[in-house]
Amino acid sequence: MGLRPAKHLRKRIEMDKKDNLKILQELKQSERSRLISILPMSIELLKDFFDYLDKNLDKNENGKALSLTEEFCNQRNIDFEKVKEWAAELGGYDDAEILWNVEEVYEFLSNDDL
Repeated sequence: MGLRPAKHLRKRIEMDKKDNLKILQELKQSERSRLISILPMSIELLKDFFDYLDKNLDKNENGKALSLTEEFCNQRNIDFEKVKEWAAELGGYDDAEILWNVEEVYEFLSNDDL
């Protein structure tokens, strides 16, 4: 017969699990809020931006430049330099990396806000 933790220890373990889950959820929400606060465009435009890159990437030699990003920004009167800095901060140094790396960072928006 195996040893079982005392009843008060089992309750403490359950409380710790709940506390840890709450802390994790708070951290996740905090990071999501931070990511939204640094957006150089609205959430709606962000979705359009990712769709634009996805549709046009093949036309741009596999996205090894920021020409599609610049084109999108010019069409929508968005500050390209801000978008460029924001994308680089998140691992998007060219159009393809923006689509692969940055879109993944904002994946939570497709579940919550879009």
